[in-house]
Amino acid sequence: MSLIVAVIAVGFACQASAQNVQKRIEHQEKRISQGVRSHKLSHREAAKLRAADGRIRKSAEVDRKHHHGRLTKLERHNLNRRLNENSKSIFREKHERAKKA
Repeated sequence: MSLIVAVIAVGFACQASAQNVQKRIEHQEKRISQGVRSHKLSHREAAKLRAADGRIRKSAEVDRKHHHGRLTKLERHNLNRRLNENSKSIFREKHERAKKA
């Protein structure tokens, strides 16, 4: 019985982490859109940042496809690292433009 519960718990944890990646990408998209609206990001900068998010999203889809809808610990780590890098890029781009203005 406890083995079944453990398997179900692991399944939910993997699903939750996949949703976490999706939510982070959506949050970054909102940050990019806000940056464009506030004129802290140009449309070109926003397109570059959105393209990076798109590559991360595509990578997550491919990774999930290979593991029956789940992400391995290494894949989650790599996706989070890439999301962190893109988040820093969004911050830098928004604040560099603000400094120039």
